Amino acid sequence: MPKVRVTFKECVQDSREYGSDDEYMVSRVSVDIAVDRTDQGGFIADLKQAVGTDFDTGPIEVGRPYEVGTHKPYPGPFDQARFAEAATKYFRELLGAEGWALKLRPGSAKIRMQGNRFVSKKVVEFDAAGREAW
Repeated sequence: MPKVRVTFKECVQDSREYGSDDEYMVSRVSVDIAVDRTDQGGFIADLKQAVGTDFDTGPIEVGRPYEVGTHKPYPGPFDQARFAEAATKYFRELLGAEGWALKLRPGSAKIRMQGNRFVSKKVVEFDAAGREAW
């Protein structure tokens, strides 16, 4: 089973440029992906959270990574569920009750901050979900 390595590099939080509106906050993470130590390139993925939900517990929808510049979806071996889990954790380590960039009180909701850019490297590894490619 292929081993996927994702290096999170930065997050732009709640940007109208990425689709944020009065209903949803859309943030974007930049990542590098490697499979079995072979670089696959730079990718971005959107994180979508309903406006007014708790930063620490509210559901976050994590989109499929797509290539920087071409916007082509990542085609290789992957596990979207593991990636979504890691991306959500990365986001919440940046802001929320445990956040180092913006620390909010537990239960914080109905807060709107837009366009913040956080640069922080985090590496995660997981097995691809039993398929060769998407």
